[in-house]
Amino acid sequence: MTTKLMNMCMITNEKGEMLFQERIKSWKGAAFPGGKLEELESVIESVVREVKEETGLNVYELEFCGFKTWVKEDDKVTNIVFCFKTNKFDGELIEESSEGRHYWLSKDKLKDIELADNFEATLDLYFTDMTELVWKKENKKWNENRY
Repeated sequence: MTTKLMNMCMITNEKGEMLFQERIKSWKGAAFPGGKLEELESVIESVVREVKEETGLNVYELEFCGFKTWVKEDDKVTNIVFCFKTNKFDGELIEESSEGRHYWLSKDKLKDIELADNFEATLDLYFTDMTELVWKKENKKWNENRY
């Protein structure tokens, strides 16, 4: 079995708006910035680096929100995303990067945008007391579990 480790960070501004990234590469649609851990890098280091690379912002005082996992029996890869949030940041926001366009959005406007696949369920990690969201693909069917 192979394990891939990733991260994602919800950044909120003083108005309570969330920073979204309109992803254009893989996992298309709106989601929070994030990416893969690099060799010899801690989870927190990876979040700080990915957010800086993608948005131009420096993030601080990260709060762990939970993690999401997905596995497919046919490729034997476990994908784990560590989810964080913060309202502590500085720097100049890059409006668009190779990953996509960035914009601030209030929670009540979520219905007006196209979220990345299953991102609506992922938001529960940020807004409820859920700790883990798991998707398993077995017999060509995806099953969701919440913990």
